[in-house]
Amino acid sequence: MDYYDFNKQDFLTTNIFADMVYKASPDDTITFKPYYKQDKGEIFFSKFDATPAKQGVINWKMDHDLYGAVAAYEHRFSKALKAKAGYWYHKQLPPGPPTDRRMYGVDANGGLFFKKYASLAEVEHHELQSPFVEVSGEAENFIYSAGLQYQNFQLSPIRNYLTDSNTSLDYETAIATSTFDPWGSVEEKTFKTWLPSVYLAYKLDERSAVYLDYSRTYGFDVNLYPTYTSNYANFKGKGITLQQLWSDLELETSDNVDLGYKITVGAVTLHPSLFVSFVSNKQANIYDRDLEVSYPANLGDALGYGAEFSAYGVMNDDLDFMVGLSYNRYAFDQDFATSATATSDIKGNQLPDAPKIMATGALSYYLDNWTFTPSVRYTSSRYGDVENTQKVDGFAVADLDISYRAQNFLGSKNTLFRLTATNLTDEKYISTINTPDNVLAASATSSTYQTGTPRMVFFSVTLKY
Repeated sequence: MDYYDFNKQDFLTTNIFADMVYKASPDDTITFKPYYKQDKGEIFFSKFDATPAKQGVINWKMDHDLYGAVAAYEHRFSKALKAKAGYWYHKQLPPGPPTDRRMYGVDANGGLFFKKYASLAEVEHHELQSPFVEVSGEAENFIYSAGLQYQNFQLSPIRNYLTDSNTSLDYETAIATSTFDPWGSVEEKTFKTWLPSVYLAYKLDERSAVYLDYSRTYGFDVNLYPTYTSNYANFKGKGITLQQLWSDLELETSDNVDLGYKITVGAVTLHPSLFVSFVSNKQANIYDRDLEVSYPANLGDALGYGAEFSAYGVMNDDLDFMVGLSYNRYAFDQDFATSATATSDIKGNQLPDAPKIMATGALSYYLDNWTFTPSVRYTSSRYGDVENTQKVDGFAVADLDISYRAQNFLGSKNTLFRLTATNLTDEKYISTINTPDNVLAASATSSTYQTGTPRMVFFSVTLKY
């Protein structure tokens, strides 16, 4: 089950984008930014469970695209006032949620055999439509901007299908020959939300300024569908449909405030800041005492706060530097029910995969057309559960980037050759912890730990005409 070849991924990603700007006049600008992306590939991962029937190797197939465009018109009335209005349109084919996941067993010889689909669903594109407005400008020592975005976010319906070991491994054939399942299916769902933002800075003098920055952001997880299909018999046995739970899902929103100070001393800029985030409707895996089941629900409130410091600048004609340091506290504001009689004791504990301290540092040395940039990244210890019992050690990773800039190569105006080596010391570390934010060490929903990439070397050539 824990064989390395059962835990891997392979993807081909295609990106196409454009940035078109039209200056109708010195004070009027029209921009249009279309984009397209396609991901095609698969993920293999081991699934461990106390129930043997639920244990195996999952093969998650993906072949989906997203596309859209952002169009905007900006008019400059004066230095003190610029106004922008625009529209963002976006369509994205799931996942998430996962629509084609196959479960395999492991035979006595270590080979895989097909058991059934872990999930088989038919979906449409998610759709997002978002008009927005913004005003900005400078007046004496003040710099400001204020924006408002309205989002209409429509989730695709999900048509779930029942499968067994005889179901075709061809997705289209499997959909055509399998039985539609109304219990695990849902109708389309629409979220409507306002996203305001405000930025205000005051120049203390020519070299220093203070600022206050506020923004509202949002997120949405589709963990409910795979949770339902993984525990299908339990939910159906209690008469609970996926639609019943899906209808209660909400967008996770975060109101974020940053207070910062910037000062330039000689050729060096120092930038300390404080931040706080108030998170509402955070998804958590809760036990519903009325329904007597556990599932992901948007019932959590969380608080994040901390401090950041960065410094960057020129040490001499040939040498630049950059350093960054951050401290982060991120925790739920409440406990959650874990069974009919028990409640977790997690309030105030650091959330999983949320390091308290992170640091970066880099030097860039310039020699004629060459640039040499060694760098280091540090992440402090983290936890794999919100009870803070599954501790993961911190790590430091060193990288090296070497670039050479050439003129008139193959007729280009500018060509950049780049060689990048990451994780020079081939450090063994955990890069990502995949888990619900309130997962308990003793719960059936276990955390999975993704190892960091080993030493890797990349080479690229960028030509500008």
